[in-house]
Amino acid sequence: MELPKEPWPSDMLDAGENRAEMSHQQYIDYGYIPSYTLLFIFVAVLQSYSTRQWIWALAPICIVLALTAATYDLVENRGILAVTELRDDSAWALIRPAALVKWACAYLIILFQAPFYLTVLLRGLFAKVIARAVGLLALASGGVGFYSSVTGNEKGIGMALLPLLVATLAMPLFFWLGRRNA
Repeated sequence: MELPKEPWPSDMLDAGENRAEMSHQQYIDYGYIPSYTLLFIFVAVLQSYSTRQWIWALAPICIVLALTAATYDLVENRGILAVTELRDDSAWALIRPAALVKWACAYLIILFQAPFYLTVLLRGLFAKVIARAVGLLALASGGVGFYSSVTGNEKGIGMALLPLLVATLAMPLFFWLGRRNA
């Protein structure tokens, strides 16, 4: 429902409790939005401590992109709720553009934070391997995801989600291992 195209897939909401379930999922998403926004901002703050000027210069851009992604995610959710709860079929037209901007911003953040992971100085081989793996996954995910968002390729956005998820799940381990400024 996040990336609908005309003709609008209204019939997907007719079966059983689909309309109520889609509404429920949007309310859950309202909890995820501040979570990923804060995670992206937290990484950007850490990135701002890099001694490499070109890496720390990307940090404020990532913060602006995180706030933009969150804003468009809220717009997307409101559009979906307008369709599911208010039964406003004109709201379908709001959902896809908001989702594409959200995904483009999120994947740009991942792309702009990849150099931080690739260059950060860490103690221990395991920590270095984790950081470099997160950086490589971020490059792959960010590049494919951003390109797919700009071109409106739903399959590409979906394909880029797996490396994004793996990289995001590895971040807490990376932070727990500690870091030194790079």
